[in-house]
Parts: sequence; C-alpha cells; structure tokens
Amino acid sequence: MLLHKNHIGVGCELVIFREKQNTTQCLGRFIVFDSNDQPIFSGATLELPFINNAQNISSIYTGTFIAKKQIHKRFGKCIYICEVNGRNGIYIHVGNYHTQIEGCILVGIGHKYLNYDNLKDVYHSLPTMAMLYDSLDTVFELTIFSN
Repeated sequence: MLLHKNHIGVGCELVIFREKQNTTQCLGRFIVFDSNDQPIFSGATLELPFINNAQNISSIYTGTFIAKKQIHKRFGKCIYICEVNGRNGIYIHVGNYHTQIEGCILVGIGHKYLNYDNLKDVYHSLPTMAMLYDSLDTVFELTIFSN
C-alpha cells in the first residue's frame, strides 16, 4: 500500500500518523522514508487535539507541508513546518508532555506514563529529536494523516 508520495523532489520524507485523540492530546507515530521509499527511522508523536486549527490550542490540519531543519534558540535542533494556513511558529521539537506545546509536535521513541496526569507522554525526546534531525534533508516533505 502506498502511504505517501514525495512531491518536492527531495531525498526523504517524514510521515506522521495520528492514532488516538481525546479532548487533551493526540498520540501518533512518525516514519522517515529515504529517497527509495524505505523506512529508515520511526518513533512516537504527541500533539494537542485538533480544534479547528485554532492558534495555541490545536494541532494543525492534516495534509502535506514543506518542512525545514533549524537550530532554534529555545528548542535547539528542531523542524519548522512552513506555510501552515492560519498559523505560524509551528515546530517539531523536544518535549514530553502536552503542557509543553501550543500547537507544535513533540517526538519521542515511544509513549508511556511519565507524570501523574493519567495521560501518555512521549519519552526519550532529546535523543529521538537528534536522530530524527540527522536522518532528514535540510528541506523535505512532511505529510500528516489522521484516523
């Protein structure tokens, strides 16, 4: 089954699959595909739930975006998601809890309970972000799917 198609002609693609959403957060998975459409790295994602793409309280809408690797003064190694209609400042960055995001996407190696809020978090975020960052081209395509 073909899950993605690289449209911008760069060597790799990042695909996010949103799997479980409640009123507080959305859990998902990511896969990096190389230029031969082979999976080369995967992990977990954590986002806010989708609330009509509202600034600071919602995840972004599904679709295909251009993304760029950046070194950010607050987030360090991160990924900027370009041209999100109605939004700005959307990044994929390090963090563990839904309380650490205002519309961005956190990555980790998996999901588990880290604190006592009875919600799963992402863990090993810093090493996961470093490996994700190193596995991507400077500019690449990001596709987000939802169940």
